[in-house]
Amino acid sequence: TADFWHTQHGRTAGPVKVAVKELLHERLLKPGRMACPGALKSEASWLCLMNEYGIGPRLLHADADRVVMDFVPGKRILSFIADSADAGLCTHVLIKVLRELRRLDALGIHKGELTKPDRHILVKADGSPVLIDFERCKHSSSPQNVLQVCQFLHI
Repeated sequence: TADFWHTQHGRTAGPVKVAVKELLHERLLKPGRMACPGALKSEASWLCLMNEYGIGPRLLHADADRVVMDFVPGKRILSFIADSADAGLCTHVLIKVLRELRRLDALGIHKGELTKPDRHILVKADGSPVLIDFERCKHSSSPQNVLQVCQFLHI
């Protein structure tokens, strides 16, 4: 995370906490990993499209080396569920998640990586779920976003 000076209508609105995805230098990568410059471009273009439908953190800036988006303060979905004493709130959050995933399915977009949704769904303090990490999205005639999460949850 970092602070980013947000400008609105030519006026500086103040610092905004942001999340930054950057291309790592090869020597900083874990063994067996490769730098993938195309992933940043994919993340930016998919996040831009998701933002049109109110999905994901707001894209603030993208270039060849980084993607800057709103920081999402929250917990991973499984931590949120484990820490919550309110079963009704957990059910409400899961319904919201499934509705967003159904919207992606209806748009013909397969998010991918939802076999491990804990890494790709954050829940804010107010119970609003936010999907993150869109670099592996693809158009599909049979997206399975809802199915993948339901299989994970054993519904």
